[in-house]
Amino acid sequence: MRAHRVLALAVLALASLITGFESSVAAQSLKERNDALLARLQQAHGLSEGQMRAVREIFSASGFMGEGNPAITQHPLTPNG
Repeated sequence: MRAHRVLALAVLALASLITGFESSVAAQSLKERNDALLARLQQAHGLSEGQMRAVREIFSASGFMGEGNPAITQHPLTPNG
């Protein structure tokens, strides 16, 4: 059951990437961008400190997990690229 809850929180974290990343655009490091992302996640979904601790553990275990480069990216293999 705990694994399902942690997975659900990770899905919420990834879903929050779709909206409101403008506050993290100014942040430079991965840690700064993730801190901004996680703050938005907690605020948007009303997550407790315990839930946020579980999400932070997932992010910190990865070493590279995050919303990626917030700058606009053009992919050459897409129809519009």
